[in-house]
Amino acid sequence: MERNHKTISPTAFNHIIFRTHYGLPLADKFAEAAEKFSPPEHLFSRETIRNNSPIFEGRYKGGEQAIEKFAKKNPNCVVLELAAGFSLHGADLVRKYPKMKYIETDLSEIIKMKEKIIKEIRATVPNIFFKSANALDPAAMKKIVSRIPSSRKIAVYCEGLLSYFDDNEKKKIAGIIHSILEKNGGIWITPDPALDINARKALKRLLPSMRRAVSKAGKMAGRKLDNHGFRSEEETDKLFHACGFLVRKYAWPVKFNAMRISGLDTAQKESLKKILKKHGKTWVMSVQ
Repeated sequence: MERNHKTISPTAFNHIIFRTHYGLPLADKFAEAAEKFSPPEHLFSRETIRNNSPIFEGRYKGGEQAIEKFAKKNPNCVVLELAAGFSLHGADLVRKYPKMKYIETDLSEIIKMKEKIIKEIRATVPNIFFKSANALDPAAMKKIVSRIPSSRKIAVYCEGLLSYFDDNEKKKIAGIIHSILEKNGGIWITPDPALDINARKALKRLLPSMRRAVSKAGKMAGRKLDNHGFRSEEETDKLFHACGFLVRKYAWPVKFNAMRISGLDTAQKESLKKILKKHGKTWVMSVQ
């Protein structure tokens, strides 16, 4: 039976607040404007957000770092972010790389909210385009990509999406992305596999607030996250290889702006850094 992927959307609201701790341009204004769209029942506690902000800062900046590496080699590239939610990657990157075209896709209700927030904060975001599309809908994705000139290489990016998918859904999205990259060339970037079951076990042992976050996110999305996502780095690589991709991995940045406000003691901070240094990687894939 086809699953209702709209249930994943509410999990994006917490990341609006997480990002105010990363030192990002626009993050505070964006969060203030987004308050009216953030139902209180969907939000984590302040303690949970403080404690876990360094984890998601690492994921966020690890992903953006990989996009930037691609953009430096391909200044005329197109970045296609799937299930972009309330990401600020595009707003940041189009300023740094003025020849870049950035396309954000998500379900229609999220796209409409994002456009309202951008308008409300009067942000100038040249070369960003918002498109309503389910990342698992081949026809919708094909329509978006059909308008991209074949001369422009594509970086397909997703952050936080794959953790909610079972293996069949991962294979389906991998097939869609493979078709996109076969046409234009480019890469698929995602930091999602880093927070696999082994990483989550280590983080939940260290941080009770991580247990609460995973449990609440799973309830909002209507699926137990430990039954989805990624089981191990080895299995992840095997799956991507089987779907026709060559895999490279890059370490996440090791300095975390959010660590200062995390509320963790010195021992917890050091343990968290070790876990993220071990598991924090971004997958960068090209077609075989």
